[in-house]
Amino acid sequence: MSDAIISAKQVSQKSGNTYLLKNINIEIYPGQHWIVFGNNGSGKTTLLNVLAGYLKPSSGELYFLNDLYSPNTIYQIYQNIGFVSSSFFDQCFSHETALEIVLSGITGMLSVPFDITAKDVRKAKHILKQFHLYDKMDFPYDLLSKGQRQCVLIGRALMSKPSLLILDEPTSGLDIVFRSKIISTIEALCASSVITILFVTHHANEISSCFENAMLIRDGEIFAFGKTINIFSDQVLSEYFNTPVKCSWKNDNVSIRMYNQPLDLSGIMY
Repeated sequence: MSDAIISAKQVSQKSGNTYLLKNINIEIYPGQHWIVFGNNGSGKTTLLNVLAGYLKPSSGELYFLNDLYSPNTIYQIYQNIGFVSSSFFDQCFSHETALEIVLSGITGMLSVPFDITAKDVRKAKHILKQFHLYDKMDFPYDLLSKGQRQCVLIGRALMSKPSLLILDEPTSGLDIVFRSKIISTIEALCASSVITILFVTHHANEISSCFENAMLIRDGEIFAFGKTINIFSDQVLSEYFNTPVKCSWKNDNVSIRMYNQPLDLSGIMY
């Protein structure tokens, strides 16, 4: 039996005849922290939806702590995975209040569990207070700003003290102050080593050495994976983007510079 918290074996996801994911083979171990990086449309979000258990793969096998994802195990798996994805939950929530959504994180379902306690409510309110949303707890999801919705989803993910945290661009829509706070919080969680983290970001300056592992996704397949310092290198990223890339590390953060030609706007702007 594997010690992996997540194990994917030949996992594929199709839409019609098109592969969104193809033959994904990965093992994520407890306490590891991964960056998942790739172009728009590369399959990152689809992969996270599958790993979080909200999208059933078309083929292959997926395990959480040696339990096969199945109707018999999925509810227990939900309770152990904190999932943040506005692209997914924006399709699920609308009239639910901020407090109800955070409370739904207890079970990982999309509604408030029937057996919540006063202690659960106090904890959810405390989380909302930390995100400066205490006075918005009764606001419906669709009346919150993009940044406020993102904070509610992060609060929901932390409600059950998950063993795995899956973050699909968690700073999207946040202002500079809260973006900095969320990154600092994620880095603190990494330093504690009490939780496994998969983190998708499009911001190079959010990639730090606390994420010791990295995975590049392209066209639904794993292009490269390994130690972050090796993956975020001139050679690997230049091959990935098919364009010259200069990658450097400073103060434990990566900087990426791409040498692209500008768009030809002759006849449009001039």
